[in-house]
Amino acid sequence: MRTFIAADIPDEARESLASFLSHLRAMEIEKLRWVQPEAIHLTLKFLGEIDQEMARPVLSAMRECCAGACSFHLATGELGCFPNRRSPQVVWLGLEGEVGTLELLQTRLDEELHRSAGLSLEGRPFRPHLTLARVRRGASETERQQIWERIEATPPLKTISWTVSHLSLVHSTLRPQGPEYRTLGSAPLAG
Repeated sequence: MRTFIAADIPDEARESLASFLSHLRAMEIEKLRWVQPEAIHLTLKFLGEIDQEMARPVLSAMRECCAGACSFHLATGELGCFPNRRSPQVVWLGLEGEVGTLELLQTRLDEELHRSAGLSLEGRPFRPHLTLARVRRGASETERQQIWERIEATPPLKTISWTVSHLSLVHSTLRPQGPEYRTLGSAPLAG
């Protein structure tokens, strides 16, 4: 199973994100493949392919980690891209609010998954974001630069905020029309 651990985004925040995405899509920027609003998520740890037996220790590690952490608030920030503005491949929305709490939770989760489930530690720094679009293969450097220039000229998004109250283990099935997600289990944050 292709899986990841995510902090869920409540429906009200997701509806506001859908409205913002609709505004961006109306710009008709070629060479971008937009993420469907229902597929936007905040990934804390991508697990990749795991077998069904591994789901139980992963959920146990998630619950252990979340038992000592309180719910916290996040809000949308500025638009950005990976790897850089000269040659974007992914367009994302940054996060504000209690990002330090999120980063600490992600570090604890990574360590607990390593300790109790034997999963590898994350090899790169955690950069919390919500992926909005990916640049299609075959886009030239000039097209990539034009994409970012158009995205950057977008009026700022009205801040969307929400409370993170639990983490979910999500099974992702890749389909031609886009990924399909199914929650395998969740771990509530205290308080």
